[in-house]
Amino acid sequence: MTEWRKRKRMAMDMIDGVLEEYPKTKKALLEDIGVETDEMVGVSLLRRFFLGHRRNMLFLFACALLAFVNPGFADRELKCLVCRSLAEELKDEIAKADPKKKIDVGTGRLSSNGDVKTNVVPYLRSTVHMLDLLENVCSVFDDYIEGTYRDTNERAVVKIMINGAMNPDFSRVEPKLKSDLNKGLKFYCETIVEEFDEAIIRIYGKVNETADEARELCTDEARFCDQDGNDVDQDSEEKDEL
Repeated sequence: MTEWRKRKRMAMDMIDGVLEEYPKTKKALLEDIGVETDEMVGVSLLRRFFLGHRRNMLFLFACALLAFVNPGFADRELKCLVCRSLAEELKDEIAKADPKKKIDVGTGRLSSNGDVKTNVVPYLRSTVHMLDLLENVCSVFDDYIEGTYRDTNERAVVKIMINGAMNPDFSRVEPKLKSDLNKGLKFYCETIVEEFDEAIIRIYGKVNETADEARELCTDEARFCDQDGNDVDQDSEEKDEL
């Protein structure tokens, strides 16, 4: 917009200079040289700017509207619950991996005889293993449900089936009524994985039988939950940062 104004001002200054020695009106001069001004064709600078950036502006407007009409879009409590469920899913998937499996992660260097040096390492908890898990782990949230516990009225994110059988906790939950019951949970999972993938690889890449991965990821790194596993209050977090 600034550049447009600058060029328009330069052009009009030139026209005004010619107009000083021109015997007719400014309108006649413009018609004679074939120039149309914004005003002549009804073009608004702000309107042109909006049209040129309408996709970005409409996207920002939609995000603001979504956050206003759907508080769950920025729901820290739900993030905490999904994060802790994600942590458990990662832990379970790692436990299923074959501890004897090896992979060649090649160093890329050449040996003295010209062969590429190899480096065989355990697959379990390797970066390759972690990346494989992160690529598909959020699909399990198609089998989760969001709701509240009937006896405590606390919010819940519960897996419907565990090891082929109905989760006993499922009967305690009053499901949240909405059309995309599971899509929101999967979206939160994918958001967490995308933002904290390096932290997840670091946390789950080490062998520590006593480690509390859920606390490390959801409390220490992401700060979605407090030390007791509850969601972190937004205002309290902002005060801590100040």
